Amino acid sequence: MSLPQFPIRRFYCEDEIMVEIRGNQLDAVLPGDSKCRDGSPVTFAVYFDLITRFIRENWNEFADLAATHQSRYSESVIGIDIVAEKHGQDYHPARIRIRGRQTEFDLVANICLAQPDVASSFPDFDNLKSLYENHAGKFLPKVYFRGKATNENCESDVFIGEWLTGFHEFHPGDESPNYSIKLWDRNHGYKLLNKAKSCEILRQCSYILTYYYDYRNFWEIYPWHHAAGDFVAAIDDDTVRVKLITVRQYAPRIDFPDNDSKNAINALLVFFGNLSLRMRLDRYNGVGETVWAPNSFVPLIIRGFFDGLRDQVSEGRIARQELSTIENIYSFLSLELWAELFSEIIAGYNPRAPEFKIIEENLTDHIYEVYHDISLMFQSI
Repeated sequence: MSLPQFPIRRFYCEDEIMVEIRGNQLDAVLPGDSKCRDGSPVTFAVYFDLITRFIRENWNEFADLAATHQSRYSESVIGIDIVAEKHGQDYHPARIRIRGRQTEFDLVANICLAQPDVASSFPDFDNLKSLYENHAGKFLPKVYFRGKATNENCESDVFIGEWLTGFHEFHPGDESPNYSIKLWDRNHGYKLLNKAKSCEILRQCSYILTYYYDYRNFWEIYPWHHAAGDFVAAIDDDTVRVKLITVRQYAPRIDFPDNDSKNAINALLVFFGNLSLRMRLDRYNGVGETVWAPNSFVPLIIRGFFDGLRDQVSEGRIARQELSTIENIYSFLSLELWAELFSEIIAGYNPRAPEFKIIEENLTDHIYEVYHDISLMFQSI
């Protein structure tokens, strides 16, 4: 089935609003550092042309998805909107809205426009697909199909996935000590969340990464970044829901020379240490200076970690006795041992990384806060 003849509108997001782009505006260069084959920068015209060609060449798959969403939907399509949602160095996700006469259906098109001499593949697709299918779709979007989009001077890897309706990117929007998270809700306006909801978002982020951690083989989701918008949140009254939208890599980050029974405990300690540090990092409004979440968020980060482990127990991935051993070790670790652990962890960080300085400046305080909050948590159990 070829793509029927109906209008395709093009938009980009500017702050809190969606703006239709047309005429000379299409000649503007796409944010980031993406290049065409001849080294020229990718323009919005090229970007939208690639997506339009991909839709036309794969219309059968799009029509099937739309028909699954609503019976006979493909016969009543009246138009398609392509919305340039955000831009990284190479990745430029767009929302594809298939408009019917009475309803709309959104998908995400993840576009990789890497440098001409860089292999541009999407490990995210395989990782998301595997984790989604193995864990009943929890906390991740569903992915559907992948392919390539090409024109005369540019090529892009593309995969199509579920658009998480009602979920939005979030970043700190207020400086410490009044640190709060701002939800980027373009439908109802950006919202600065209260402290309780801000803390709950980070608790769930910590929970999700721990839920997918493989205690047996040390596999984990990494790298991930709050500043890159890897997590999204939905707020309904007092209910907070968080999902992770990308999985760049799912593999072990630590290797042991032997099969010592303590390896699993040691690997989990390293996972937790990295999690507790990086969970506190973000950028003001997503693009500003690096910011460090206040100490008041640490108990929620810790709680999310243990909540994730307990749910692994309920699913039979970790034995109940193993969790008891983990909890006993964490509760009895001295301040000196926590300091030794974190020193070893940051020894592996790149000192030239933009976030290294703020980690280093706050490390001593962070170590004490982790030690103190874990001690309090197990005293209250």
